[in-house]
Amino acid sequence: MAVAMAAVSVVFLSSGRVTLAGGPVQETADGAIKLLSSGAESRFPDAVRFFAEVESVNGIQDIRVNFSEGARGVGQYNYIDLPKGAIGLVSGEFLQKINTPDRYMPPGSRVRFNFEITDKAGNKLTSDKREIIVTDGRPKFKWETVTQGPITVYYSGPIQTRAERLAVAANAVLKKMAPVTGAETVTPVTITLYANNADMIGAIQTSSAAAARELITEGQAFAANNVVLVLAGNRDIGSVSHELTHVLVGRAAGLGTFVPTWLNEGLAEYGNLDPGVSYDRFLEWGVDTNRITPLWKLGSFPGDPNLIILSYGQARSVVNYMVTKYGPEKMAKLLAALGEARPIEMAMQQTYGLGLRQLDVEWRQHVGADPYVEPTPAPTPTPGRQATRVSPTLAPYSLTPQAGDVPTAAPTATVPSAADTPVPSPAPEETTAAKPGGGCSRSSRGGVEASSIGGLLALAGIAGYRSTRRRRNQPPT
Repeated sequence: MAVAMAAVSVVFLSSGRVTLAGGPVQETADGAIKLLSSGAESRFPDAVRFFAEVESVNGIQDIRVNFSEGARGVGQYNYIDLPKGAIGLVSGEFLQKINTPDRYMPPGSRVRFNFEITDKAGNKLTSDKREIIVTDGRPKFKWETVTQGPITVYYSGPIQTRAERLAVAANAVLKKMAPVTGAETVTPVTITLYANNADMIGAIQTSSAAAARELITEGQAFAANNVVLVLAGNRDIGSVSHELTHVLVGRAAGLGTFVPTWLNEGLAEYGNLDPGVSYDRFLEWGVDTNRITPLWKLGSFPGDPNLIILSYGQARSVVNYMVTKYGPEKMAKLLAALGEARPIEMAMQQTYGLGLRQLDVEWRQHVGADPYVEPTPAPTPTPGRQATRVSPTLAPYSLTPQAGDVPTAAPTATVPSAADTPVPSPAPEETTAAKPGGGCSRSSRGGVEASSIGGLLALAGIAGYRSTRRRRNQPPT
C-alpha cells in the first residue's frame, strides 16, 4: 500500500513516560490557596500517577483528583495522600491502579483530569482540565508517533515505515466504514504498534495466563478508549482494519449496547482491508454440508472449532449481502436502532422491513444454501411401567470408531500436513468483557491463526477446503 508521506507527520517523544507538570501557578482570588505544580504520569502497566504541590496558609484539608478515560461519560475521583498536620507547602500523590481486569487501561488511552483543593478554612480551588495519554511506560520503549488525520500510531524501534503504512490504512478504514456504520470519525484513535510478540505480551489483556503463554495476540480493540493494539507483521493491515471497525461499531451503536456477534464480526470483516480466504472455504463447506447456522441463533458463535470459522465466513457474507443489496445507509440505521435499546429483531423490522428469518432465507438463496428446516422435536415419553434397569456392558476404551457408531455433531477437521498447508489467513476473535466497550482480539498460535476460545482453533485445520468441492459430508482437512 502506498504511503502518502505528505499527509503523515512523525513526532519523536523524549521517553516512554508522559508527564504533565509545571504550568502556570493557579491560586484563589485572595491567594489563600496556591497550586504550584501538578500533573499525571503513566506508569503502565501498573498505574497512573497523579501528583500536586500546593501551598496554603490555612493548611490543606484535601486534594481531590477528578479523572475520566476515553469515551466514558462517567468520571471517577479519589484523594491525594497528604502528610498529616502539614501547613504551608504540601505535596502528595495518588496512584490509580490499572493492572486489574476491572481497571485496565490499554496503552493509548486518553485520561482527562483536574484537581479540587480545599483548605481548612473552607476555601476551594479547582484547577483547569488537562489530558494525558497513557503510554506503555516500560523502560525498553522509546515511543515515537506517526499521525494522519484522527489516527496516531505509537511505535518503538525501527518500524517507522510500517507505522506510516498503518496510519494510511487506518484512515482508509475510516473512509470506507463511516457511511456503513454511521459512526463519527473525528474523535482521535490511538494505535499502539508492537514490534514483536514479546513486547506485546506485557500490554495485552488476556482471559487467562494459559492464553497469554500459548497464543499470539495480533490485535485488540477497546471501543470505550478509542484504542487499538496491533502486532507488527504480515497481517497487521488486516488486524488494524478489523479492530478499528469494532471501534466504529461501538461508537455507532453506543457503548454497552449488545450487537449480535454475527453482525459485529461480519462488519469487522467487511471493513478488513486484507481479507483472507479461510472463511470463504469454510463457508463453501458449510453450504455443501448443510451446516449453516440460522442467523437468529448466531447472537454468539458456537464452540466447535470448524463451526466458529464457518460462522465468521457466514457473518462476513451476510453483511456483504446486506450492504450490497440494501445500501450502507440501512446498515447505519440498524446500528442506530440497536443503540436505542431495540432488540435485533425489532431493529431489523424497523430498518429493513424484514426480520432475521426472512433475511436468512434471502441470504441462503443468494449463496445457494439449502433452506433451514427446524429440527423435529423428540416425542414426549408416555408414562408407564418403569423399565427394568439393565447394567451396561463395559467395553475397552478406544478412540477408533466402532461398528454402528454414528456421529452426532459436525466432525472436527484434521491438521493438514505441511505440504498441504497454504499461507494462513485472518483468524477469528474473542471478545474481552472485563469492561464495557472493551476488546475484541485476534490471536494466532504456532503460525496458524486461531481463536483464543480455549486455544482450540489451532487444531481446526483452517487450510483444507480445496477449490474442487469435496463430497458433501467431508469437512475441510
